[in-house]
Amino acid sequence: MEKLFYKYFIKRNGKKIIIYNQTLYAGGTLVLSALCKTLRELGYDARVMFINHYQLSPTDKFGFKSYIWKTLIKNYISYLWHNIFPKSKFLIRNILPNMPLTTMPGIKIQYNPFFCRKNTIVIYPETLYGNPLMAKNVVRWLLYFNRFKEVKGAFGKDDMFICYREIFNDTSLNPSGLKLQINYFDNQLYRQYNFSSRSGKCYILRKGKYRTDLPKSFDGPVFDDNMTQEDLVKMFNEHEYCYSYDTQSFYSSIASICGCKSIVVLEPGKKAEDYLGKGEKHYGVAYGDTLEQIEYAEKSRSLLLESLDFTDKNKKSVKNFILQLEERFGKVRKI
Repeated sequence: MEKLFYKYFIKRNGKKIIIYNQTLYAGGTLVLSALCKTLRELGYDARVMFINHYQLSPTDKFGFKSYIWKTLIKNYISYLWHNIFPKSKFLIRNILPNMPLTTMPGIKIQYNPFFCRKNTIVIYPETLYGNPLMAKNVVRWLLYFNRFKEVKGAFGKDDMFICYREIFNDTSLNPSGLKLQINYFDNQLYRQYNFSSRSGKCYILRKGKYRTDLPKSFDGPVFDDNMTQEDLVKMFNEHEYCYSYDTQSFYSSIASICGCKSIVVLEPGKKAEDYLGKGEKHYGVAYGDTLEQIEYAEKSRSLLLESLDFTDKNKKSVKNFILQLEERFGKVRKI
């Protein structure tokens, strides 16, 4: 049936790209949406498929089946109401409070998970186990370290692997070091508006919440998944110091952008070079609380602010990515 559908109803003018993403406001999810935005700006047919929960293991009960019966139905009803009955949007908020939202302008949402698998390239982040969309052409984007290094069946034998940064690469999966780095920054949200006095400390845990060297208590507010982005910016604008136990978070840079003295708390026995790829530079953030590092962070903050327009860099990176995709899977479809 799928072969007939492919032969007679699908224009064979290339493969569209579907990016699998969570309905969560965080660094990785924003990067995935920013990839879709940049691809579409360059004229390629890319769409984001949102899901509330990634499948994390073979026994995860909240994987694709849950998405089909819950999220998909919500997506369809939401789409119909928003496009056919736009004046009734208030009903959606009451009936469908958990519907996925577009994380940024310029992306297109893929509502229907039933598509021709041969004519599609699906991009999964490294946090996802398996192939819930049963795609034929799969790209695994290592946005962080490979969590499934010792887990069988997490990836397909024919999957293509790329890394976000060299330090995150798994050379056993991506020996040639294919890389795709996309950045997104909302300068209307993340900004310094307090230029007067500050005091106290605030903290970032996130991926560092399981570190064994965490203090028993914190003498200031802690950023976690329950805090809104607006409250986070307010916290960064009120406090003098921000200490991050997540050693690989852009929120450390955002703390600096908002006026904090931003310090990454090094793990025992580690140094700054252990968290940076070869030749990588860091601006506005201190690795460790030495006077030398803090002074460097303050002096280099202006370079951090200058580096926040990612438009040209993103397009250059995506153009190279398209060449890699077409070499592996064939022509990518244009809009």
